Amino acid sequence: MECVRCGSGWAVRSHVVGALCGRCREEAPRCGGEADAARWLRATTIPLPGSYWVFRGEEEFAAQHGRPPLDWVRTTAVDEGAVRARYAGLLRTALAEVAARLGEGALIPSTIAVLIAGVERELAVRHRVLLSEDSALSADARFRRSLT
Repeated sequence: MECVRCGSGWAVRSHVVGALCGRCREEAPRCGGEADAARWLRATTIPLPGSYWVFRGEEEFAAQHGRPPLDWVRTTAVDEGAVRARYAGLLRTALAEVAARLGEGALIPSTIAVLIAGVERELAVRHRVLLSEDSALSADARFRRSLT
């Protein structure tokens, strides 16, 4: 049975909104009523099946690096469509290889973010683009902002 939120095939009917996989069940609200759960589901579901956790990995990447993946593509003379297509293929391969090596069918966003960074570095090298390593600075700045 597919998860109604992320589209993974590891779901069981265990929530008021329907079948959820283990990861989505962990994030589902545990209080409130059916309307609250339905609101959460509408607000967090990605319409393209199977893309939810990659989207979360891209959010994690942005939090770590202070920018979205492949933001450098727009400022270079490379073919953006070709780079994005290659990115999707390389990331799909990396996700499958790591999931198989770890023996997990589902990877968490921080692991996906690391894989995205590796794929992005590979593409940047291929296109002779120098990426700034500002991840520590952006994470520190974000942490300091959260304290004020």
